Amino acid sequence: MSYDDKRSYFSGVLVAQSIVHTASGHVATSTLNAVVIPTCEPTTIVSFAVVTTASSANQPANLKYVLLQTNTTTIGATGVNAGTLNAVSTGTFLPGVAVPAGTWLNIVAIGTGTASATETASAVNFIIGHAPQYV
Repeated sequence: MSYDDKRSYFSGVLVAQSIVHTASGHVATSTLNAVVIPTCEPTTIVSFAVVTTASSANQPANLKYVLLQTNTTTIGATGVNAGTLNAVSTGTFLPGVAVPAGTWLNIVAIGTGTASATETASAVNFIIGHAPQYV
């Protein structure tokens, strides 16, 4: 991908997620289908950001949001999100990450450390920057 290629953006809402982390960086499988975004043509993911729209008093420490391809392949993560209203965390991917047609993307929250009880990730708006993939 060259830097003068046209970029597009996809945005959406991720509601608050109840999660129990069993290990640092663990993806709670119960959250895998909170947001499912189909990809109908080959694309390149270049950026990902979230902003907190409804803060949770029970948010895990050092929470990050992860962009996955088909539930298992990590595309990238944002920086730590404080969980306070309007807190922003971003991730930029250089080079961009190729995603084939006919797959899907998931957005999930991950914490660091372990929890013995359910925690709640704040609700966020998200935006994904993508560009054409020439195959």
